[in-house]
Amino acid sequence: MFRINKIILFGLIIAMAFTYVTYRDAFKLSNITMEITGKHVPPLSPEEKQYISTILDQPYHYLAEGNQVYAFVSQDNHYVLKFFKFGHLKPSSFQSTHQESVKLRKLERLFNAHQVAYCHDKEHCGLIYAHLNFTEDLDKIISLKDKYGFSHSIDLNSTFLFYKKKENL
Repeated sequence: MFRINKIILFGLIIAMAFTYVTYRDAFKLSNITMEITGKHVPPLSPEEKQYISTILDQPYHYLAEGNQVYAFVSQDNHYVLKFFKFGHLKPSSFQSTHQESVKLRKLERLFNAHQVAYCHDKEHCGLIYAHLNFTEDLDKIISLKDKYGFSHSIDLNSTFLFYKKKENL
């Protein structure tokens, strides 16, 4: 009887750990937003803004995720939106000052890399636009479905993301 209780307890601990990791990394607004100052990219021309707006008028659905981003593909299958994952980079009360500074350096490198790619070689990188700072001029709320089929409405002014042409993935 005691052995069965240990097995059940062990199973519950494993299930709780799996649920925590799954929930922590799940796509949600709190995982794609963070109070930071991003990098600036050149402002869009009116023609570029119209082009971006047209791209974002269609719904998006889950494509994949990695350590740094969640990727969503457009309904016409031509574009990919990538949202930075901040869940693992946010400060925690359980971390030391050194761990927090390591996270901030990682974040800085991530944003620097995307700023350089967009500003200096966006054609070869397949980048259409990189939104690396909070703004008020995008005025766009997009609709997307996560990997579980749940719908989300995302205000692009308050998220950091970049768009790619699908051919250059």
